[in-house]
Amino acid sequence: MKSLRLLALVGLLGIAPATLLACSDDTKEKVESAADSASEDAQRALDEAKDDASSAVDSAGARGAAEYVRGRVKAADDQDPRSVELLQGYVDDLPSQAKATGLDDQDGDGLDDDGKVEFTVGDKSSCLTIPESGNDTQVSDDAC
Repeated sequence: MKSLRLLALVGLLGIAPATLLACSDDTKEKVESAADSASEDAQRALDEAKDDASSAVDSAGARGAAEYVRGRVKAADDQDPRSVELLQGYVDDLPSQAKATGLDDQDGDGLDDDGKVEFTVGDKSSCLTIPESGNDTQVSDDAC
């Protein structure tokens, strides 16, 4: 039984190319157009998948940077968690693709004024919020 199926399959494989050779130019153009369209669709899907992956990596990088600084702040029990010097030291330890903004000491007391530091990687941001008490620091997955 298997040999009959194999023989039929071999026969069909031999006939299929001959059938395509016997097709009209119009049919061949339609087949080529369909193949080109499928190729373009596959490339578009691949490009979208790459963009999605890149966006996910950027988002994870921004969140990771914020969580790293948050962890360091929580571990530094002997210093004010909003100390600009302390926070800047942690920010300086981050990989170069992670950008931190929002460290601001307008009143000159050495402490970050609003307790918010934004971390950006690519086009994704996360926000670290440090209350004046230093307790209950939070990270959110958006800009400050």
